[in-house]
Amino acid sequence: APAVVMRPAMRLDGHKDRVYDVAWAPNGRSLLSVGQVGGFVWSLDGPRVALEGDELMRACWHVDGSTVFTGSSQGKIDVRSAADGALATTLDTSQDDEVYGLEMPSDHLLAGAGNTMQLWDVARAERLERVTFARAEGG
Repeated sequence: APAVVMRPAMRLDGHKDRVYDVAWAPNGRSLLSVGQVGGFVWSLDGPRVALEGDELMRACWHVDGSTVFTGSSQGKIDVRSAADGALATTLDTSQDDEVYGLEMPSDHLLAGAGNTMQLWDVARAERLERVTFARAEGG
């Protein structure tokens, strides 16, 4: 088998505590990271952008790369500008549990929060669908 050699390309200094999730931008030129205290958009083409928040558990990019989503342990999803971190809106999953997953496979955001899966129209800040999962016997 061929040997795999990994070498650090750069050091990203910013997080002072745990990092919980990272996500590459659709163009591959920026990285989004979130953690126990805030998050960052790291760009190869510009300065680092700080994102405010506590216990940001999940990170996701809009398919066009202009917007980032961060899911918190309080069940909230912040929608922010990737360019400057400005908050556009906050989506409330109405869950008392954390956001466990964020994906944007198309023009809608899919979120896993608590025991639900939710589909959001981000442009209208509207939840389109919410499915509650039943607990499995013995699970």
